Amino acid sequence: MNKKRTLCAYVTLLAILLCACSQNVIREDAARQNLPAIDPSLGMTRDENITFYFKLQGEDLLVPVLRRVTVGPYEDLGMSVVKKLIQGPLEDEPYVESAIPLNVKALDIEMLDTTARLTLSAEILGRGSYSGTQQEILYRQRMSVYAFINTLCASVKTIDRVEILIDTDNSGIGRRVSPFMLGFFAQNGSDWLEPLTKNEEAVATLQKTVAMPLNYLALQRLDGAYRLFYQNTLPVYDDFVKFFRDTCRITHYELAGVVQNDINLAGEAVLNLTWTNAGGRVFTLEGAHVRVHYSGYIYRLDYPSLTGVMLDEVNRND
Repeated sequence: MNKKRTLCAYVTLLAILLCACSQNVIREDAARQNLPAIDPSLGMTRDENITFYFKLQGEDLLVPVLRRVTVGPYEDLGMSVVKKLIQGPLEDEPYVESAIPLNVKALDIEMLDTTARLTLSAEILGRGSYSGTQQEILYRQRMSVYAFINTLCASVKTIDRVEILIDTDNSGIGRRVSPFMLGFFAQNGSDWLEPLTKNEEAVATLQKTVAMPLNYLALQRLDGAYRLFYQNTLPVYDDFVKFFRDTCRITHYELAGVVQNDINLAGEAVLNLTWTNAGGRVFTLEGAHVRVHYSGYIYRLDYPSLTGVMLDEVNRND
């Protein structure tokens, strides 16, 4: 009888222990279910479509340049993108240059929710790297910062704003800095440069890139205008100068509108123009439709189209 009771006690104890173990397993499994999912692709080399923001050669505008980038196993996408941005355009990416001062280094990038905290070396402050008026220098400082902001926000889907930290003493530690040190003005009364979002105002658009060569023509800065026209239909530089200096010298323009086609590779600019001929006679033309082509990451005026509408107007008035 005692043996039966002892056996029953052992069975009962064993059942209790098994029940407790199974509860622990259930609890552990439940805890594991709350862990973030592991993306198996991170352990493999992968290709990503990245939009880099470089500076249009000779101009204070950023242009988006799409590139296919290979990212190594477990390599941080944000840091990879930043390092390639600092390296600048490739040989087969013409008409653009880096907006970032020489010798800038990316030291660290950290994600805080959807904000990337990017630490850069002190060279980003650009001491001695910029020329021009004080206003132009401040703008170019901001543009170098927005090259990082726009590239990261456009290329890493988890990032919608970026905080810039600077290693001001070469210690390897990033610190917040005054907005004035990077060409910015005080933000909401803060003494520090706050996280920034993508800035479209610094980016080249159809309107801006059509207006730029016309502005150069009105100022008789013909070399600046020449490099912004569509190259495939452009005459040699001397013929270009002769036309816009002697035959039809533009003195005023208005961009009345722009029209893009469905695939965004061409379009038309609607222009109001005033110019003089070699004898000083004044001509005006309103609502002229001039072709534009997308080439070298921007929209460019078509030289035969522009000169053609101007010469037609001259001939009508002879």
